[in-house]
Amino acid sequence: MLSLQDAALSDRPLVAGTARTHPVLAELHVLDEGSGRVDAGGEAALAIASALPGGWLVRPFRRIVPVRWIVGALYNVVARNRHVIGRRLGLEGPDCDLPR
Repeated sequence: MLSLQDAALSDRPLVAGTARTHPVLAELHVLDEGSGRVDAGGEAALAIASALPGGWLVRPFRRIVPVRWIVGALYNVVARNRHVIGRRLGLEGPDCDLPR
């Protein structure tokens, strides 16, 4: 795992190249260095979910195109409203700011 801020400076060429050529600031990205596959948005969320414990439950759904569309649409709604959602859940604001 590598922070977004460090990805473009990585000594791993595939990671650095991906960070420079993909809109990593615009949406979530997952890079599988073994295959070179890059997933973004809802596809990245599915990739992460399938890699977590219990991910075997999610993996079959990654192959179903309508499921991928629905997850992508939900991802986009949440991403566009993340600040509102964060404020409503108390996860954003002065209490959660990191020290500079």
